[in-house]
Amino acid sequence: MARTKKNAGTLEGAKPPSMPTNEEIYVDIMDYMDDDYPFQIFVGCRGMGKTYSGLKGLSGRARESGFKRKFIYSRRTQDQLDSITDGVDGEGMNPFKRLNADMGTDIGFHTLKKKITLISDRYREEDGSIRYAPESYGYGIAMKSVASITGLDASDCDDWFYDEFIRQRHEPSFSGEFDAIMGAYETFNRNREFDGSPAMRFWAVSNAVDIYNVLFKGLHLVHDAERMAASGKQHRYYKDRRLAIHLMKPTESFRQMKAKTALAQLTKGTDYYDMAFNNDFAYNDFSLIKYQPLTGYRPYAALDEAYIYCKKGEERYYVCYAKCKCERFNSKLRQDVMSFQRNYGVRLVNPFRDGRIYFESYELKELILGVIL
Repeated sequence: MARTKKNAGTLEGAKPPSMPTNEEIYVDIMDYMDDDYPFQIFVGCRGMGKTYSGLKGLSGRARESGFKRKFIYSRRTQDQLDSITDGVDGEGMNPFKRLNADMGTDIGFHTLKKKITLISDRYREEDGSIRYAPESYGYGIAMKSVASITGLDASDCDDWFYDEFIRQRHEPSFSGEFDAIMGAYETFNRNREFDGSPAMRFWAVSNAVDIYNVLFKGLHLVHDAERMAASGKQHRYYKDRRLAIHLMKPTESFRQMKAKTALAQLTKGTDYYDMAFNNDFAYNDFSLIKYQPLTGYRPYAALDEAYIYCKKGEERYYVCYAKCKCERFNSKLRQDVMSFQRNYGVRLVNPFRDGRIYFESYELKELILGVIL
């Protein structure tokens, strides 16, 4: 028996539902361009337009300026950059692929010299070969490789676009990563502000993989981001630091359309779904984060900005920012860490496992657990 469609057609005179516009579905991070805030950090769910809108805006500015206002595109590692560069396997995972299809352009990455690629228009020859335009939109440079590139001059670049700055859970970290990012910015920006030129704009974009990421940790933003996420606040501006962070929530149109996709239906109810589609930091364990009044607590010890208090007469602990007179340790000093672990940290392991220790913030929880466990 043939299957029939339910509710086929529309009622006479009724209008079919209209599709939402791209403006109603996707975000455009170029809306936040502001020389008063050259440092812009965006965290949002997958596919909501962060990279697309950023590359569209920056490539458009470069083209309109006659390729005098270039930009740098970065990924964390050289392998990641190589994967988007033209080669024997084609154009790889070119982040311009969707933009090229929508705009009728053909922008790609090709090798300039070791560890540096050019971002250029491409022309396809009849024999299948690719010819690159002499002008370029900018450069592709792996963040981890910047320090090893000699004679690097980025004075022709106004913007640095750092894509997927939060490492995936399966990716290895490397020591000094925050310092490497700041050092790369100093290399790119140089002293251009000395002659009155605006600072290079830094666009860092990623998915909500880990709230305890290298930029949030290094810039002391973890606690602020945690409070933003808990309250639903999407934007925070630090005027004195010329910094803005954006925890971008998906639009209702985006959410509704994503909910109908095969992957969303497969993963609904999982941590992956919350991270990829809701922009929740689902992989972070926010248990034991609970404010406690200090009444009845006595000072125990301190590690960096984490002050530990012990409940009088009970083996219960609270870790917070409230300073007190106690023995203090520095997590950057190996001897201090060993001494803290031996004299204080070992006594915190069982209370943590039994749920007898609370933390004022996730930042403090990660700091303490990173030492005692």
